[in-house]
Amino acid sequence: MMKHLLLVLALSAGLSASAQTRQIARSVPEACGIPSEAVARFFDSLMVIPRTSIHSVMILRHDKVVAEMYPRPFRDAYPHTLYSCSKTFVSAAVGILVGEGRLKLTDRVASFFPESLPDTLSDGLKAMTVRDLLTMTAGIEPDWNMRSVSTCWVRDYLSKPTGTPGRLFKYDSLCTYLLSAIVQKVSGQTLLCFLRQRVFTPLGIREVQWQVSPEGYNTGGWGLYLQSESMAKFGLLLLHRGMWKGRRLIPAEWVDEMMKKQTPEGQPSYGYQMWPCPRKGSARADGAYGQYIFVIPDKDMVVVVTQSSTFDGSREHHLLWNLLVPEVRDSVLPVHRAAYRRLVSSSQRQLPFAEGSGGINAGLLNHTWTLLPNRLHWKSLSLVGHDGRYTLRITDEEGLVTRIALGYRRWTTTATAAFPAYPIWPKGVFTGIKRRFLVSASYGSTADGLNVSLHYVNWITPVELVLKPSAGSVSITARMNHEASPFALALSSQGN
Repeated sequence: MMKHLLLVLALSAGLSASAQTRQIARSVPEACGIPSEAVARFFDSLMVIPRTSIHSVMILRHDKVVAEMYPRPFRDAYPHTLYSCSKTFVSAAVGILVGEGRLKLTDRVASFFPESLPDTLSDGLKAMTVRDLLTMTAGIEPDWNMRSVSTCWVRDYLSKPTGTPGRLFKYDSLCTYLLSAIVQKVSGQTLLCFLRQRVFTPLGIREVQWQVSPEGYNTGGWGLYLQSESMAKFGLLLLHRGMWKGRRLIPAEWVDEMMKKQTPEGQPSYGYQMWPCPRKGSARADGAYGQYIFVIPDKDMVVVVTQSSTFDGSREHHLLWNLLVPEVRDSVLPVHRAAYRRLVSSSQRQLPFAEGSGGINAGLLNHTWTLLPNRLHWKSLSLVGHDGRYTLRITDEEGLVTRIALGYRRWTTTATAAFPAYPIWPKGVFTGIKRRFLVSASYGSTADGLNVSLHYVNWITPVELVLKPSAGSVSITARMNHEASPFALALSSQGN
């Protein structure tokens, strides 16, 4: 027994040697009833999903991290934007206020925004409640472009035609945004300040940030910025029905309601800003491009995944529910040395480098390519360098310049104040997020041109560039967040 324990401790130390956050206890999978071979297969399978880049995976059981993976150039210390995973944190804030009697599910939404109401209130708007926002049954047709053309989100949202609330589920991040505004109106604090005091600080989460709308509210439905381990802590909080180290942070009954179906019969299964999972009692926080916090009570497990994917997550879900969870046992297992070492090896992976050989076509060097307005919000590109030392120079629409060192068969990382390429680009300047981003880059040359892979490692967004010289000019295509199809970056000049 002592020999087995010493082996477990030694292997555990080896697995987590590179971790930096470490506020959650670490263990080896077998000590918590999970075969290392099953975890290694799970990691391997996630890594080979087409057009998906895994940024982090954390598997927790019995309040311990039993395995984790941060493929280079990502690291455990890097925070991420969580997209719609943010919504579940908003629900927690609402639940705290409900538990204290400061807010009711039946409160009318219109009552919180007298200054933003249309001149005439429809019956639907009069009837809309806080619960309708929580369940995405507000009765308003989603308008995903509104954030990019308006600076008065509450007013414009409440001015839209409203059907009968509570009947039809229509996923809409503006529902969550209104909940964020309501939390601020009721508590007298921004959503972030409220949650920092009531949840984040008790959990030991210090690095948290949240984007702020043009109206001064935290965006709520997106824009939360956290490390993977902080996501895991929140998952553990939900797993324990709102308790953390003997302290109640969220009412237990509220957590139960968050995780179960709340939408009408015949409508998609949605809780209070969470998605119930097929496994009974389980639910997930779910963000665009594959950001997940899975809470699995019957296995006493939490699984965190951050990534960039073009797909809907069904493949990742299938792997979790069919490859990993069925292997979980109720007792301690003997450590299989070979399987564990394979797991350690698989947890030290890196994302693929840009394809091609070293060196860059001279026709691409020492030119500045001015771009027409584009989805990346870049104004110009240029390449400089020689003898294997090359730099990509990007100027964005704000005039900020980022000089990115390109690595061949390696990742090089550069700091920048320029905001990463981002598929959600609301009108107005982003606030609430500190302007220090890290972008890792690699390059490779082929007969067709230059391939450049960029990963904004403390944000999430990947960008793939292909530059092809053509008759004294260049054609540039890009793909963001591993979209299915690339798009052209049109030039306004031929380079100089």
